[in-house]
Amino acid sequence: MSGSDAIILFGGTSNERRVSVASAQHVAAVLGEAEAWFLAPSGAVHRVTREELAAFERPFERDFKPAAPAAFTSVVAALESQPSRVFLLALHGGEGEDGTIQRMLEARRIAFTGPGADASARAFDKEVAKQVASGAGVRIARSVHLSKDPKVLRNELGEMLAIYRRIVVKPVAGGSSVGLYHVASAEEAERAARGIDESGEACLAEEFVSGTELTVGIVDGPSGPRA
Repeated sequence: MSGSDAIILFGGTSNERRVSVASAQHVAAVLGEAEAWFLAPSGAVHRVTREELAAFERPFERDFKPAAPAAFTSVVAALESQPSRVFLLALHGGEGEDGTIQRMLEARRIAFTGPGADASARAFDKEVAKQVASGAGVRIARSVHLSKDPKVLRNELGEMLAIYRRIVVKPVAGGSSVGLYHVASAEEAERAARGIDESGEACLAEEFVSGTELTVGIVDGPSGPRA
């Protein structure tokens, strides 16, 4: 695959779309001939010049707004316009990681980077991912699914904190440390509870595990998976 065969798809509707812009900038800097397409929160897709993408500053602090009008009214229309290209998915969170976009691409037999739809869906849901890992014999952090009832939620956080002294609260589905809280006191537990109340997201609390965090990329090639 050459750079001219690739389209970097970034943006999206999730609360992690700012992170996606930064990822797209890094990918575009490496693949000089790849096109860049921005999936707007409205669902429309815009073509973005490399110069515009590279010049955008502080992507983690402000929303990217493309200069050109939408080239496609929907992501489906955008994907179907380029069935022979390879989509480099620089999307973070939401439809970009939960298997939705991947399923669209698979249904149309369009090549794309990253895991397939089923693996994406299992990995994106932390509780499902923990079940898969535990079933394979991997030790996992003990956790509890938090209630959305404000009173029950606060009781659950208090009980977890009493047992483990330090816990981590995070959305069940989401990443980029958005909505993540380290809790080691009653005050921090209340701050996390208020954040959950405001977000309305399903969340879990798990024991804090001290150690070295590793990220390992795995490539599935002709001879099998390779780390």
